[in-house]
Amino acid sequence: MKSQSGAAGAAFTGITPHIVFHEVSMKSLIPLLGIPDAVRGEMRSRGLSSALVLGTVPTMREGSFRKALEESGIRAVVPGEQSQERIGRIIEGELELGVVREDSAEAIRAIAEDAAARGGAEAVVLGCTELPLIWGKTGCALPAVDAMRCHIRALCKAIESSMGN
Repeated sequence: MKSQSGAAGAAFTGITPHIVFHEVSMKSLIPLLGIPDAVRGEMRSRGLSSALVLGTVPTMREGSFRKALEESGIRAVVPGEQSQERIGRIIEGELELGVVREDSAEAIRAIAEDAAARGGAEAVVLGCTELPLIWGKTGCALPAVDAMRCHIRALCKAIESSMGN
């Protein structure tokens, strides 16, 4: 079914707004392609069954992203509350302004490795558009799943298939 505008589908392009994705998708006349769906596909293709989800405080705390992964059998964990707050300050006070500091990269590495070890996660989901700016500087050995890259690939595939390619 197409909308009155002719659109056959739509997407939320920000990760934090996915807090309301389920409710909006239930009311939408056209299919919505969500970021967690794209992340699930990428994790499955890489044989990953558990992940630490990093992102804005609402993304980590609210739980819809974790729930979406867990519904497909992917175990998802988040850092503790203090670590969530620290990551939130780095995202909002530095990364959103284009600032990448070494001490912040080290803090994110330590948080990721500690939380992944405690929760048994085998990968890290970069669940914020700004986290890839700093991830390469962390030196973290855990494989990363960049949520935005996953979503972009899924959107491109959906567009190609709708065009008959």
